[in-house]
Amino acid sequence: MMDDFEILRALFEEKALASIEEGRLILEELEDQHYTLKITGIPDDVIAFKADMFPSLKKIVFRDHKHECRRADYVIIARSESRRWIVYVEMKSGRGGGRDIKDQLRGAKCLVTYCREIGQQFWNYELGTSDFWNAMPSGLSASDASG
Repeated sequence: MMDDFEILRALFEEKALASIEEGRLILEELEDQHYTLKITGIPDDVIAFKADMFPSLKKIVFRDHKHECRRADYVIIARSESRRWIVYVEMKSGRGGGRDIKDQLRGAKCLVTYCREIGQQFWNYELGTSDFWNAMPSGLSASDASG
């Protein structure tokens, strides 16, 4: 049976994944200006996908009154022998912050929840049964999540 990471690797198109070169995770933001973030010391089991590649449902499905259509740039899901974690990354270059960034992080968490559900429905696998799948993005609390 496939585990969480095998399912995630099967789920994502290659173009949605961040590259790993010489043991470094490479995150790139190509909108407006070009930014690159290189993360070293990553574990062997890591998947990073570009969350904002998913098409926005704003004005197609959702009204976006609560900014529910926003997403962070990347989601990094990683595990080592002793730890598991999810990191939500927003690469901002200028103004903007506070509420806007929190909305983007919360939107990325919703995308992770969607991926879990895909694993359950289509792979018949309880993807992410451990607590780390349900963790709030750093800097957010349950009260932030409620609106």
